[in-house]
Amino acid sequence: MAETNLREAPASNIPLAGAAACFGLALVAAGSPPTLLNAVAALVLNLVALVGLHRTLLGRAPKTVSIVVDALVIAAVVIGREPAAALWSAPGAWLDMLRVTPIGAATLLLCYGAAATVATVRLHRHLALREQFALLLVPVLFNLVLALGADALTRGLGRTLLAGLPSPDWLAGSVGRAVLLIGFLELLAGLLRILVAGRLSGHWRLHAVLILAALLAAATPVIATLPEPVAQMGGVAGAILSFLAAILSAGIAQAGLWAIVYVVTGLSIDSIHGTPPIPSNARSHWRAGLVKGGIYGSVFMGLLLAVDAIIKVPGVTAVARTIPLLAGPLIGAALFPLAQTIIGSADGTPPFFGRLKAAYKRQRGYARGLVVGLGVAVALTAGLPGQDGLVRFLSMFAVGALAYAGVDLAADTLRVWRAERRFIQDWHVYALGVLLGGLVGGALGWYFDAVQIGVVVAKFFAYVDLDYRGVGRAVNPYGTTPLFNKYGTIDLGAVQGGVRLFFNESLAGTINWSIAAPLFSVNFFVLLAILDRSLTPLKRLFSAAGFQSLVEQAVRVLGWGLWMAPVINSFLRQSPDPSWYNQDGAIRTLVATGAEVFLPAHDFRLWSLAVFTGLLAYDWLRILIWFDHMGLRVATLVNLTFIGGDRVDEAAARFTGHSGRTRVIPDSIRRFATWAPLIIPFYIPRNAEWDQAWTGAEQIRNNPGAIAAPVWVVFAAYAVAAVLGALAGVAVHRAWRGRVLPPGPQVAGVPQTLLAGRESFSLANGFMRTELMADGRGHATVEGAARGGAPLDISRQPDDALQITGPFLIIADQDAPEPWSLGYEPMRVASADYRLAQPEPGCIQLHNGAHGVTMSARISLADDSCLERWRIAITNTTASAKTLRLTSFRELAMHNPGIYLRDPDFNGMHVETTFLRGLNAIFARNRLLKNSVGHMSHETGFHAVRLGEAAATLVGYEDSRTRFLGPGGIRRPSGLERHAPRSPSDEGALYSFDPAASLTVSLELGPGERTEIVYLTGHAIDEAAAALIVAREIGVNPLSEGELRNVLYRQRALDPGLVPPAETWPFHFAEPHVLHLTEKTPRPWAHVMANPLGFGTVVSNEGEVHSYMANERQNALTPFRFESTPTAVPGQLVYVVDLETGTPHTAGFVPYRREDATYDVTYELGSATFRMQRGDIELELRVFVVPLGRCDCRILTIRNNSDHAKRYRVVPYFDMVLDQNASDSVGKLEVVRDEATEALLFSNPKNDFHRGWAFAATSLQAPMVETVRARFVGGVGRDLVNPAMVETGFPDGSAADDGRRVAAFCGEVDVPAGQSLEVAIVLGQTASQEEALAASNLRDPVAARAAYRSSRSWWAERLGGIQVETNDPAFDRLVNVWLPYQALAARIWGRTGPNQRGGAFGYRDQLQDVLPFLFLDPHLARRQIVLHAAQQFREGDTLKWWHVAPDGKTGLGQRTTASDPHLWLPYVTARYLEATGDRSVLDEVLPYLEAPRLPPGSIDMLVNPSPSRETDTLLGHCQRAIDYTLARMGAHGLPLVGSGDWNDGIDEAGRHGRGESTWLACFLYDVLTRFGPQMGTGQEAVAARYAEAAATLKSAINGVWRGDHYTFMFSDDGDLIDRPSIMTSAWPALSGAADDGRGIAALEAGLRHLERQDRILLVTPPFDENSDPYPGRIAEYPPGVRENGGQYTHGATWTVDAFMRLAEQAKLDGIEEATRHFTARAVDCWTKISPIGKTEGEALAIYGLAPHQQPADIYDGPEYGGRGGWSWYSGSAARMLSAAYAILGLRMKDGQCLVPDDLFTPKGPLEVKRLVVNGTVYEAKAESANLGTGHGASRVENVVS
Repeated sequence: MAETNLREAPASNIPLAGAAACFGLALVAAGSPPTLLNAVAALVLNLVALVGLHRTLLGRAPKTVSIVVDALVIAAVVIGREPAAALWSAPGAWLDMLRVTPIGAATLLLCYGAAATVATVRLHRHLALREQFALLLVPVLFNLVLALGADALTRGLGRTLLAGLPSPDWLAGSVGRAVLLIGFLELLAGLLRILVAGRLSGHWRLHAVLILAALLAAATPVIATLPEPVAQMGGVAGAILSFLAAILSAGIAQAGLWAIVYVVTGLSIDSIHGTPPIPSNARSHWRAGLVKGGIYGSVFMGLLLAVDAIIKVPGVTAVARTIPLLAGPLIGAALFPLAQTIIGSADGTPPFFGRLKAAYKRQRGYARGLVVGLGVAVALTAGLPGQDGLVRFLSMFAVGALAYAGVDLAADTLRVWRAERRFIQDWHVYALGVLLGGLVGGALGWYFDAVQIGVVVAKFFAYVDLDYRGVGRAVNPYGTTPLFNKYGTIDLGAVQGGVRLFFNESLAGTINWSIAAPLFSVNFFVLLAILDRSLTPLKRLFSAAGFQSLVEQAVRVLGWGLWMAPVINSFLRQSPDPSWYNQDGAIRTLVATGAEVFLPAHDFRLWSLAVFTGLLAYDWLRILIWFDHMGLRVATLVNLTFIGGDRVDEAAARFTGHSGRTRVIPDSIRRFATWAPLIIPFYIPRNAEWDQAWTGAEQIRNNPGAIAAPVWVVFAAYAVAAVLGALAGVAVHRAWRGRVLPPGPQVAGVPQTLLAGRESFSLANGFMRTELMADGRGHATVEGAARGGAPLDISRQPDDALQITGPFLIIADQDAPEPWSLGYEPMRVASADYRLAQPEPGCIQLHNGAHGVTMSARISLADDSCLERWRIAITNTTASAKTLRLTSFRELAMHNPGIYLRDPDFNGMHVETTFLRGLNAIFARNRLLKNSVGHMSHETGFHAVRLGEAAATLVGYEDSRTRFLGPGGIRRPSGLERHAPRSPSDEGALYSFDPAASLTVSLELGPGERTEIVYLTGHAIDEAAAALIVAREIGVNPLSEGELRNVLYRQRALDPGLVPPAETWPFHFAEPHVLHLTEKTPRPWAHVMANPLGFGTVVSNEGEVHSYMANERQNALTPFRFESTPTAVPGQLVYVVDLETGTPHTAGFVPYRREDATYDVTYELGSATFRMQRGDIELELRVFVVPLGRCDCRILTIRNNSDHAKRYRVVPYFDMVLDQNASDSVGKLEVVRDEATEALLFSNPKNDFHRGWAFAATSLQAPMVETVRARFVGGVGRDLVNPAMVETGFPDGSAADDGRRVAAFCGEVDVPAGQSLEVAIVLGQTASQEEALAASNLRDPVAARAAYRSSRSWWAERLGGIQVETNDPAFDRLVNVWLPYQALAARIWGRTGPNQRGGAFGYRDQLQDVLPFLFLDPHLARRQIVLHAAQQFREGDTLKWWHVAPDGKTGLGQRTTASDPHLWLPYVTARYLEATGDRSVLDEVLPYLEAPRLPPGSIDMLVNPSPSRETDTLLGHCQRAIDYTLARMGAHGLPLVGSGDWNDGIDEAGRHGRGESTWLACFLYDVLTRFGPQMGTGQEAVAARYAEAAATLKSAINGVWRGDHYTFMFSDDGDLIDRPSIMTSAWPALSGAADDGRGIAALEAGLRHLERQDRILLVTPPFDENSDPYPGRIAEYPPGVRENGGQYTHGATWTVDAFMRLAEQAKLDGIEEATRHFTARAVDCWTKISPIGKTEGEALAIYGLAPHQQPADIYDGPEYGGRGGWSWYSGSAARMLSAAYAILGLRMKDGQCLVPDDLFTPKGPLEVKRLVVNGTVYEAKAESANLGTGHGASRVENVVS
């Protein structure tokens, strides 16, 4: 029988309804009193339901053995029913452990049916044998727990085990409980391991933890009674001992209880996530519960006993009553920090004592406590507890308001008086304090009336009385009734003292919360959906992940009762007077509210009493109200404090001036809001009314009659609520389904198992996890428990459902035309018997075959280590010999997915791979991983192969993803070419910057021969451990320590691949501003386009296009998909389908990568054009950013070169994100279609950085549109190469909505023979829908063409101010066009590049970037200065970087101890003043920022600041920045480096506040000497102070001269970090801090170490993990990469400026030879730093980057020397432009450009021919007669305005 395709054709509802009906009847039969008839009915109906479900959904009946086991399980449950047993009660005999009540039987069968349904729907199979019997053992587990309360059983068991030894009841009971708990834990852990891993654990450590947890927990009831005999001791010694014993026993008892609860819940949650119980996890859970419980128990009891001891001191109470107004404030000040810490405690909060210590360090806590104490004292003295509730509320509201707002106002006023600030804070801050403090104070005042205070006092003494018998208290049993407060009373033991009471309450809380936990979880999702007005939370709830989250949350809630129950029991208030708010249940509360409004007070009281009587009388009403109360009222109120509390907190932050999303409400108040719903008073009648209710209920139960009207009203309310809920469910279902579309066609060749089988499979052993999809994709993860940190992915997991990554094995048969893969992906070849299955939890099987070869893989994990084995069986089924090549391939990650998926280039550059021939292995290590002391970890991932017995040889390997994939991508990888892999003889380590692991094995198989090889992937603590594991697994002798070291330290060279001959360069410049190129570049070459409004587009020459608005990182309109190879999943495409042939095309190389097509790309200023020609079709796609619009445009030109008219389908496609990554906005986007314009609009209201309406529109007439990506792409076997909408013109209606949104249009056009047609497409984002629709008019091709012409003119005007012509066209192109363009587009406006996503403003970054624009656009520089000045804190430091908030103000940023960012403000301002003469900028008045200061020991912190009321002029801001540094000088007279200077990778040298920086001293000297003279009238004293500071600083700088160089830096310990650095080589001369002799000597000495043939390094030698002193994260970079020993271009350019300053000084001194020498050196350095000469011939393959932009860095070293690093997003472009202007001698003064009189004098090899400055032309003249050099000059005016 053909299998039903679950993904394509839903099952018929009729058979499902029949199965559901049978199942319902079976449950009724099972829950009825046991008879033979209903037992048979329950069995038969259950089996019919299970078989029917399986047949309907999977198209086949279950296997006979499965049906038989189902029958046995169901029969066992039915037979085991015991009608006499009470619900939730302890078993009376051991045989009762196997019995269940009828309701329990029905519940168990319900769970069994639900599990079977999940297995059928999600796993496409019936329940496995292990799962069937696991469900059968659930009642045994449950009864084991209940048996703990059966004293007779536990004591009898204990005495039996003690074998006649003297055994008092407490000892026998403890032993019996211990055995039961051990049995429970072992059974639970065993079941979990069998379910998850398929086998039991033989590791003794796991059993030891379980036994220890059980033993301690079993003893806890006894431990909790220990204070009783100690309390019977008399005297002071007895009091002290009883005090200590009580604290100790409370701590130990709670610790034991918490520990076992944490073990049970923790292991259960682990298993829900697919991790079986392992020793380390069990130990971690046990330790967490032990510590938290111990702290909780000892602190709780210790505080109470301490108070009790104090009040028992003679005279203390009398003194407090005599002078309450003195005692109250003192007590309040002492206890407020403690109370604040306790209230703020919850699951997940930092350690208690650390928070307590911090609270007592905050001075305002004492002040708040003083006010609170005084207020309480006044209230008690005045008799406030006896007053009306409103009076109490208002009075204590005032006290709370004073404690918060009043104290804050007083503290700020004091700081103003001390001149620590100029103004108090904005009134909104104090208003919020009034509201928060007032509400807390008012709520407490209202709650604690005289009666409630008495209740709390009585409870206090119940706790502190340690011996109830000794003080005359009754010793009563303590029972709890968890099920609807009626059924299943459990006796927790007699309460003999306060510690045992405390223990019993915690234990009861755990039991009671276990029932309500699922309700809280469901409520959370529903409430979130309502508040978000989105179906996404509900979709998640009903998904596999949602079900997992639901169960996890329910399990987690079990632990809440441990700490909440004692507090609730202490403060919960019983109210004898009914009110609208104190009647349990949400719906009941609504009804009661109406009754109180419309009924007289007396009638309302009678009404409430009648309802309460009904609750006692009718079980159905009790159950309804219980669910209403716990599931609606309590759960809603508690969940609101989390979900709604976040919203309130964020609104409060906005109210107080924070523009970015942040929180300002103290944790203690947030937690108070969580507690409040749990202690809302509840109505319970007293005295006569209680008697009336009780007797009335008895009468109703004995003589049922008419139901009272109030009860009917409540019932009707529940009925109405049920109807409304059902209607809401129907509405949700309809909205969920969306529009119904016909299904798309299936893809040929897709195996049936992908169409109708299980989608994913998982293996886990607690140490490692393997995830595999049915098509062969997947990844391997090291669990956090295995490495003592966060999980780590060894291989990269896909960040998109369309991305093809996984543990691939590709087979090449020399007799077959095409390779194929073991999995369906990536080669998409599947045999008829292709399958991926998981026959048991610990094993996955994968089978495929082609061309007479079959391969079967058995994938498993080692039992107790991070090792994955792929055991591959290869069989030659033909009659002839076969020669096969098996190539494995895995993309390596070696980091947490949250890191590498967001910044893949940054992660990839840190991964070092090493090939070890003797182990057939590739090792991988990530330098970003840290060890316990914060330095680099040596943990190692590995991929290896064990060869079989056949003729198998390892013939090659590859560890560069770029080289393996090549331009063809994973479906046509270059790595499969016969000579592509690296030779095994090429051993050693390599940084490929794009790591992978691939091993190629050659196999010779005879006819019918079978062999087996094993591929291994794993993780070890270091290289040595990894080597031992691999050697053991592949059966070779381990490498010796020396052999291993030799391989690890042997460096391999990075192979650039094929080197293009010089005559086939993939690029040329048609004009200086027009770059033509092809797709065949060494790496994809990007092009950044952006405008002043912040709209940007980035493209690369393979066809990828990415758009964003305002913030590239946080508000990407489409995905960011730039890689070192052509992208596999483009975010934007415009398909053109030739309807005559059905062939789709795109103008770019991706996604089709056709070798028979011709591709051409043109990059211009603000635009990029892609062209493709194939057969008779030509496509041209021009993409450009509108200069002053919030959008980009595309003009598609289709040319039909055939001899007849053709019709084409045009399909524009945009994958919409509106967030950082597509996964971040799944389910969040709102979509609107405008019928008039056919435009699609998208909004992400959850984006915290930029909001608005993105829009996409096209000139296609009446196009088909689609916004669900899954429907656009279609079903299984489809991706962006063959999407359904492109192939058919219609979306695929069978594809389920995956939450991803696209803007896809589909229309058809006719193009006559030999003619062309244009289609315009526009994409953008504006603030409103109206603006979006207005901007979409650019979809008109005429308007789009006009916009393009306007864009070209705009850019030509923007960059035309200074144009130079020299004898070097490459120099001219960079200086005239591409450097200023790069600085504007990628840095100042766009703030992004293909390697680094920016989005934020860097304080120093964009300030430096505007310096060359003092020549081109001084207004730009002024705007930037003003913007940055407003990012300064009152203290003088600044944000290091910040994002703009949605309202345009300052949002999220980083506050640090970095030492230089703030100084760039006066540095740039001084140059602006010199260049423009515009002193009015100094009078700009700008606010400071307010934010918390960094905690002690921290070097940075993310903050969302608010604007301060304190403002200052720009001059004041600059002075405060300078003074901030002058106040932080070190022992050598140099400025403190803090967490880094300009080289902020050196962040450890000065983190403790003592390290010093020589470069920073030079920089500060420059600031002082340049800014000081800019002081105006009245600032003479400041100028003099700066001059004096500069002189002192110069002396200190000269004090660190070391013969031929200046020291680099001093660490916190005073140790010298002294290695050649370009910064300390260039800046002494550049700043003038050194005299010319030392300046020249330092510069030349530094360059002797740092200068290479084609680059200049930042520092040498590189740092590493062994550097002492350890510098910080700079050492994490590989040696020679970026700042760590590479050319970091931004810093290297200062050499040019230094040489030109020396040349200028030599010119003033009249030393011509020195002038020529220094100028020539400057030009030489500039050229070496630039891309000139690096993109020609063989150099291009190594350098790899485009010639039209300046890279951020160029790497150094024998392995990858000369490789270009990150492109576009770099301050190096602006710095190179400034340096070029310095070489030309240009200078701005008072708004005029000064041109030197020696402009045309040769500057080394560079000769200036012509210069145009703002329209004025300067040209060189040949006047050899009087100059004798062959170079002359026209007369040059010195000043050109």
